[in-house]
Amino acid sequence: MVADQEEDFSSLPLPDRFTHKVWKVRKEGYEDAAKAFQATPDESDPAFRPFVLDSGLWKGAVADSNVAAQQEGINALCAFLKYGGVQACTRSRNVTIAPLVEKGLSSTRAATKQSALEALLLYIELDKSEPIINDLLQCLDNKQPKIIAATLAALTAIFHAYGIKIVDPKPVLKALPKVFGHADKNVRAEASNLAVAEGSDEDVVLE
Repeated sequence: MVADQEEDFSSLPLPDRFTHKVWKVRKEGYEDAAKAFQATPDESDPAFRPFVLDSGLWKGAVADSNVAAQQEGINALCAFLKYGGVQACTRSRNVTIAPLVEKGLSSTRAATKQSALEALLLYIELDKSEPIINDLLQCLDNKQPKIIAATLAALTAIFHAYGIKIVDPKPVLKALPKVFGHADKNVRAEASNLAVAEGSDEDVVLE
């Protein structure tokens, strides 16, 4: 048993470590992937290829069942986006937004929440906001108030970061009445914060 615990998994390919049954192996795999992405000279480097071809690896990483591993998984995704460029963004966003919200933004770990928000901001910075906003708006239908509140807080942060010239506020404005009427006070409070963030441009609010 001791020998198994001390076994060195670092020689395994990173994708295999991402899906390993032992959480410590996954965690170290995420950490090593982040380092590998940071060391690349450009986004065409072969280090990105397995993770561009199999975006499902990121779905597992950002929703890892172990909270310590999950934090490193989201950090690895941020490094993937920072250094992997547009291809990293467009090939992974369809599987990562919902788990980033449900497992990342709603985490009790402040660092995990911050990294999840950073990933969302990177997705918008690298390409366009519409796919991200659409996925976030779908999360407002979640049955858990804490996830709805976390989604609204993320939308507020996105408008603060990019403004209404980059992020179209109209789809979000349409969703506000429903959350303003929510039974949970935290949801209503976050809805008010979001309305204030969007309402900095009177023309948009009055339209």
